[in-house]
Amino acid sequence: MAAFREVPDEDQAASANPGTPSTKKVRRRKKSRHEEGHGWDSSQEVAQGSRRVEKRWMLWMLVGGVTFFSLIVTGVFIALYSARKAPQPPAVAAVENITKSQKGVVNTRPSDTQRTELAFLTEAEPIARKFLEATRIEDLLPLVRDPGVAEARMRRLYPDGKINAVGMSALDKLSGVARRGNISTVAILTRAHEEKAMSFVESPSSIKIDWESWVGWSDMPWEEFLAKKPVEPVIFRVTLSSVDYYNFAFSDDQKWQSWFLTSPDGTHMIYGYAERGSKLSSEMAMDPDANETAMTLSLRFPAKATSGKQVIIDKFITSGWVMETKE
Repeated sequence: MAAFREVPDEDQAASANPGTPSTKKVRRRKKSRHEEGHGWDSSQEVAQGSRRVEKRWMLWMLVGGVTFFSLIVTGVFIALYSARKAPQPPAVAAVENITKSQKGVVNTRPSDTQRTELAFLTEAEPIARKFLEATRIEDLLPLVRDPGVAEARMRRLYPDGKINAVGMSALDKLSGVARRGNISTVAILTRAHEEKAMSFVESPSSIKIDWESWVGWSDMPWEEFLAKKPVEPVIFRVTLSSVDYYNFAFSDDQKWQSWFLTSPDGTHMIYGYAERGSKLSSEMAMDPDANETAMTLSLRFPAKATSGKQVIIDKFITSGWVMETKE
């Protein structure tokens, strides 16, 4: 058996031989194979954990990429869908408005003069085609409602009697016929691929085109109305949208309710006002889901008008651009 020699304590050795370095030996315990193996396993587990984290990040990145791509596709789809549902041209908006009463309820009761939809479309198509191919006022008169009234208006719009025919590409039969009383409206595609509404007045013997709604007729040219600022009411066909604008003579938003009015050709834009809470303002109430709507209104300037862009809405004539009566 090996003999162990007692090693003096470091303090004792230092005191016995001052200046002599300590010779105390320290026995170090070797790591067992088990402990060494445990350290290797730990490193391996850390590496495996790192790989799992990387895989998890890769998975999340893949999921995120797929989600981002899906959002892009969805956004494109919504954009395309919105484009199809974008605010329609004023004349096309008139197609929708003609099916509604002033309170926005669809009128589905047929008039005694109404043909079946198929019979109407069959009769209306050649009339519409002739109307859009016409190059002279004389060619239009047999096709339109109240030709005696319409002729004077046509000659004011076409001083030389000549018409620039837009032609017809197709009558949109798939969209159906919008009806109110004896007024029937369909969508027309012109030769230039512009979609517009065309309204017909039905009688037991014939159907005639409402020329005034087709051209967006107003009783005074917009340029003249804005220049002269008449205080007497004038009837205009407009596209109306909601707006909050109160200024000058109409700065009191407790008294006035404002709307934005646009001419049929989109070149003239003004603000219209009616007394807040009045019967008139309720008649002009828009569908909450609509950005704009077509209306026929009576407009006038206030006395001593300080702005050429602010008018008083004197009277609500009808929703849409087709008047049901001569008045």
